Amino acid sequence: MKAVAAVLVLGAILFGGLLVVFDRQMSSGSVYPVASSLRPDPDGARVLYESLSRLPGLRVRRNFLPEVPEGAIEGATVLFLGLAPHLDGRQAIAIDRLARRGNRVVAAFVLPREGRTQEEHAIHRHWKLPFPLESETGFAVAEMGAGAVVLVPNGEIFLNGSLASDLRADRIAEMLGDSGEIVFDEAHFGLAESGSIMGLARRYRLHGL
Repeated sequence: MKAVAAVLVLGAILFGGLLVVFDRQMSSGSVYPVASSLRPDPDGARVLYESLSRLPGLRVRRNFLPEVPEGAIEGATVLFLGLAPHLDGRQAIAIDRLARRGNRVVAAFVLPREGRTQEEHAIHRHWKLPFPLESETGFAVAEMGAGAVVLVPNGEIFLNGSLASDLRADRIAEMLGDSGEIVFDEAHFGLAESGSIMGLARRYRLHGL
């Protein structure tokens, strides 16, 4: 985890030097959802993706498959960033399925500052855990089969802007765990592999992909 924390610090430093580049790309990056690892502006998670990719011995990749086949992702840390305040049943099923296959699934929510009791209760009912609200960096772990689900209420901690302004590398490293592979899920944003124009753009690395 120390190595992960160190590379995140490096990533935050690099972020400061890349702000000009990000500003130039904001018009194209903003087409991606908040917290997408494809998004280069402060509301994306591309700095985290690129920083972890620089760590020797760690495999980092993205998933665009809405239904992950058996054996495609096993023993990895899987990031579901930017989850909506309400609990989406299909996303919850996908998260649970991956956890039972032996993965550590980080479910990072973007909850409103006020009036979030209803969303917290929905999360509590599904995973049988109280939502950790004692601090802005609190999280809870629900063991599930051979894996686990890590519930993070303040998902903004993973975003480019947060890494630059208030880096909490040790806390992020705790959430990620010590797996040798990290997978950023993009399918839950609707960025799924298909025969669409977006699918072709990703395949041929258009729009900065």
